This record gives sequence, structure tokens and C-alpha cells, in this order.
Amino acid sequence: MPCADPVMDGPVIRAATEQSLAAGFRMRDAFLAARLLSTNSPANLLIMTYWGPVAAYGPARFAYEAKDAGAAGVIVPDLPADETAIWLAATRSVGIHTVLLPQHGADDAELTRIGASGGGMIYAPGLPGLTGSTDPLAVDLETFVQRARDLTSLPVGVGIGVSSPERARAVSAYADVVIVGSALIRAYQQAPGGAGTRAAACLAAELSASLVTRGL
Repeated sequence: MPCADPVMDGPVIRAATEQSLAAGFRMRDAFLAARLLSTNSPANLLIMTYWGPVAAYGPARFAYEAKDAGAAGVIVPDLPADETAIWLAATRSVGIHTVLLPQHGADDAELTRIGASGGGMIYAPGLPGLTGSTDPLAVDLETFVQRARDLTSLPVGVGIGVSSPERARAVSAYADVVIVGSALIRAYQQAPGGAGTRAAACLAAELSASLVTRGL
């Protein structure tokens, strides 16, 4: 969801955000898109946003409209500690998950807390830093994923740094979910109009075909 200050995002998503806001994006546009997607796809839908837009819109109102639009949960990577209780009460009251993102290298106590507070899955960063990075994935990523799974009993997704079918395949060998954002937006941005849409769809198909099936 476009946000004026996307603190975790690199230049690709920042450019897309600026374009959306300049074009007049409003919160209702995101919920309309969510409703269309959830109506036409059997997959569970997650909305990713920062806390700023949620706080401005109203946590209870945001949670209700997300649920009404068909979302199974909301990812809030920068959820402030002092707002967690308010947000969790709002999401639990309507029956949707809050997907939390631990810091890279989070200790056992923090992972246990996240497992108790969040739901749906854990969003594990593939590397420290901003989205869109092409730096190597963290050397201890597989160990971190397994530790998060053991401590929380939740599926674990990996995003940030998963920019190619090769990386997606490597991550899928041990993670439950492979998360790709910047690479798809980059493919869309590099070609005008319908060609950009087709390029992003082609990359999505390549990413999907690359995944290791682990019987989950």
C-alpha cells in the first residue's frame, strides 16, 4: 500500500509509491483492488502497509475494511510496540491475521513474542537492509527460518533480496513462502503500458515455476 514514508523500501518501491500518490491514490483504491483480487483468486490475500496509513485511517476501520475486502491478514513491518495491543485487538475482532516481521538476527525471546502476538505466518527478512537489494542473502538465513518455525509453530516466509528465479528456488527449499516485490515492480516499470504488465506476469510465472515443492 503506498505510503509517504516507506522506511524499509529501496528506490524501486519508493518510485512506485511516489507515482501512485502523485496519481491521486486513496485508501479506497487499495481496498477495491483487494476485493477484486480476493473475488477472483482462491489464494489467501495479504495487504502490506506501514503503520502511518493505518493510524491515520483508524486501526479499527482499517481492519474492518481489510476483512470486508477479503483479506486474510495484514503485514505491518513497522508496527510500533506501543500500538501493538490496539492493532491486535482490531484485527482479532474481525478475524484477520497480523503478520509480523522480526529484525534480522532476532533472538529466541523476540521470535517467541512475535509468534504469540502475530498470526498467519512470520515474514523473515532475507538480508538486512532495504527492499530491492541484490546483495547476497544472509548466510544464516536457513538457520533463522528453522529457528523461527520451531519457536512459533507458524509458517515462515522469506522476502527482501529474493530477486530472481534462482534465489526463489534456493529459498523455497527451506521456507514455506517466497516473497517477491521489487523485482516484479521493476519488470513492470521497464516497459510501458501493457508490455510492463506482461513482463511482470512473465516473471511471476518464472518465479512460480522455479519453486521447490516440499509437500507443504
